[in-house]
Amino acid sequence: RSVTLYCSGGDGTVGLYHIADTQFVLQNGMDARSKLTVDGEVTSLSLSSDESYLLLGTTRGTVFRSILRPGQPPSADVFLEAPLVAAKAVAFHPFLNDRFATASADGQVRVWDSSSYRIVSQC
Repeated sequence: RSVTLYCSGGDGTVGLYHIADTQFVLQNGMDARSKLTVDGEVTSLSLSSDESYLLLGTTRGTVFRSILRPGQPPSADVFLEAPLVAAKAVAFHPFLNDRFATASADGQVRVWDSSSYRIVSQC
């Protein structure tokens, strides 16, 4: 069974590593097969429950979404440009792919509806 590892270096890039043979990786290291680049340092990542989307929170307060398609290089589009300060964390709902949460540097936690880009709840 292969595993995909998503790793942010804090420089606006996210490496996607496809690991089919963990013993080989332990002995020889990994090469990034695909790389995403976004504007701002990536502070958090969240994979949707069906593993088709990856959210990326950034220091600029922008949330990017990458649609993950097997065999195709990933790309990231601006998903949310709300009046957020740095996004400290983003997380998909564990069962509903149209809901996600952001936690920002101003201490606010917001739950969003991704189909309307509206805040459903905040504290």
